[in-house]
Amino acid sequence: MQGHVRRRHGNQANQVLPDQPLEVNQFYDPTPTGSPFPKWSHPYSSTFLESFHTQRTLLQEEIYTVAEVFPLLAEIAEVFTRFPSFLQTLQNSTKPNVPAPMVEKEEDLQVLVGACLRLMYDDVRPEDYVPQYAGGRSRVDFLLPTVGIVVETKITRESLTDRKVGEELTIDWSRYAKHPDCRGILALVYDPGRYLINPVGLESDLTQNQGNPATRVLVIR
Repeated sequence: MQGHVRRRHGNQANQVLPDQPLEVNQFYDPTPTGSPFPKWSHPYSSTFLESFHTQRTLLQEEIYTVAEVFPLLAEIAEVFTRFPSFLQTLQNSTKPNVPAPMVEKEEDLQVLVGACLRLMYDDVRPEDYVPQYAGGRSRVDFLLPTVGIVVETKITRESLTDRKVGEELTIDWSRYAKHPDCRGILALVYDPGRYLINPVGLESDLTQNQGNPATRVLVIR
């Protein structure tokens, strides 16, 4: 008997597939008189058809999930393209009861981003924990559980420019992908000091509409 390879499809039970799919049935009679046995030991219809259909279904579901979340990432990003105008309006305020925000640290930025997110979604969860990763736990800045989107914030500085930002986001995303509710990640990179040399390149290189999770980067100045 030839060896077999096991395949697992989601939560389905293990399915055994042959490692010699073109093995000829040892009882097959190729003479003109015919044979009651099929030529192949592993007929397509009974051995492979169900598995192929399962794989196709899983792939279609995956593509649909990513395609569904990416437009949401784009919608949220579009709102935050107006973030500098929002800040400028508050900074121009002459009302003593509405002080101008001072965004000097990432924690300052997160307060404003969180407030803006609550204009769009009822359920905004700050600092939601990711399951244990590499022996430790990490937290996402914001989770929008109803749509499966993680929102991350970065604020640039002299020591945090293009390459470093890209490296940090890549490392963070490998952790965030472990979160059971994460289907997409939006990174908001605030660059008021214009430390980024190529913000368009950073956005383009790290925005992936075919990934799982899908990712989107927006540089705000």
